Amino acid sequence: MIPKISILISSYNAEKTIKRALDSAVNQTFKNIEIICINDCSKDTTVKIIKQYMKNDERIKLINNKINQGISNNRNILIDNSSGEYFLFLDDDDELDLEICEIFVKKINGYGIKCDVAPFKSIVCFGSKGNIQFYNICSNNFNKNTNPITFTEKNLFVPWGYFINKKYFLSLKKKFCPYARTCEDLGFMPYVVLCTKKFMPIPKVGYYYYKVNTGKLSSLKNGKIDSLKDMLLQADYLLDLCKKKGFLKDDEKLRAIFSALSIGAGSFISKYKIKINSKKSKMQKEKIKYEYMQMLHIKYGIPLDIYHNSWWKKLERFSQTFSFWRQTKSIQKIKK
Repeated sequence: MIPKISILISSYNAEKTIKRALDSAVNQTFKNIEIICINDCSKDTTVKIIKQYMKNDERIKLINNKINQGISNNRNILIDNSSGEYFLFLDDDDELDLEICEIFVKKINGYGIKCDVAPFKSIVCFGSKGNIQFYNICSNNFNKNTNPITFTEKNLFVPWGYFINKKYFLSLKKKFCPYARTCEDLGFMPYVVLCTKKFMPIPKVGYYYYKVNTGKLSSLKNGKIDSLKDMLLQADYLLDLCKKKGFLKDDEKLRAIFSALSIGAGSFISKYKIKINSKKSKMQKEKIKYEYMQMLHIKYGIPLDIYHNSWWKKLERFSQTFSFWRQTKSIQKIKK
């Protein structure tokens, strides 16, 4: 049986790039697809462009938000409105390899596999024409021995790098964090991967991620601070999910979760060029790290002696990020 694949596109002020994304979706060599776009209250001609494509391709559907929801809730809305057996995300300024859906379907049909999660490689593109390219960090960790735990431990999580079985996703009975607008990859994708028992990495480049500014975050009033808040809320959301699932009592999964958090926090700090505790002494930094571990111990039951593990160094940036946010506002107050 040939499965149906849903390509899910969240768009906000993307008039300069949405055509590239739509072209890569409608021209997939595998034709049994649907393309669902959500317009998150764009103020430019994004909707007009999508509607032009809809006239020529009945597989395209459009959802218009009445209020700006942010990328995290947009992904939930898109999944709820999809009808494919599998879905994948496509950002409005990126593009898919034209054969990636066909490659995926041939693999699952050829091996008779019903997989839950199938990550694939991606390339990061810089420059106005995307002519400067390199492999995404995730792409360095695809081999025949890759499993959910090792993949989680070594990767920076991005939600657009996967085929996901919708039935499996719904069985989790959880969604992307509803109260944080951004950083949705950090708060949920490690959980999605760790829960799966049918994991099938595809060592093919399927996604081209363009480092351009399309205004996705312009609806955030405080820019970096709002994004930093969201990153920490997402980490809290992930740890809460993993605690309820029992992952925090499994040493291998616990290590994988914190490695993922560390990579995500480090990427965020690098992206926004945030200087954290640069003038603090070594003793003060050690105190901050220990205070953070005390919070994790009290809230999630994570053992304090984990602080002495050699891989703790990977989490140093994350603990410093937590301290930086603590000096501005309280996570608990933000939730309320």
